[in-house]
Amino acid sequence: MKDIIDGKVSFNDIRELDIEDLLGREAASPNELLFGRTIVGKTVMVTGAGGSIGSELCGQITKSGARQLILSELSDFSL
Repeated sequence: MKDIIDGKVSFNDIRELDIEDLLGREAASPNELLFGRTIVGKTVMVTGAGGSIGSELCGQITKSGARQLILSELSDFSL
């Protein structure tokens, strides 16, 4: 905000963030063979399911054909 007020940056310079901007690297793709062996048709439990990594894992596990997904989280709000 200070740079905008000082005229160093304009609103036209603002853009939406990509995940790579936050990671500092390209996103890694899941290993489909590993997911198939360990998840398909099985009951899977994710601890920390309300966090950024846990919620992403839950989404990928759901799409991978798990029989049942159990979510665990300390914070009810996050879960």
